[in-house]
Amino acid sequence: YAGHHTEHAIKEKLLYRHQGRAEHAVQLLLAPECVISEGIADNAQKILFDDAQLAAFLR
Repeated sequence: YAGHHTEHAIKEKLLYRHQGRAEHAVQLLLAPECVISEGIADNAQKILFDDAQLAAFLR
């Protein structure tokens, strides 16, 4: 999903590399943060693409 990749790339750059927040260098599973992460992933394609763009991207 574009959402997961985008979320983690942004967190790595801004939170880990720029702010030194090492807790954002790993992805936790089965943690409260997963609810937010899944919401980002599920909605990312709706935010990034309209229907025609999504169909072309998925081809």
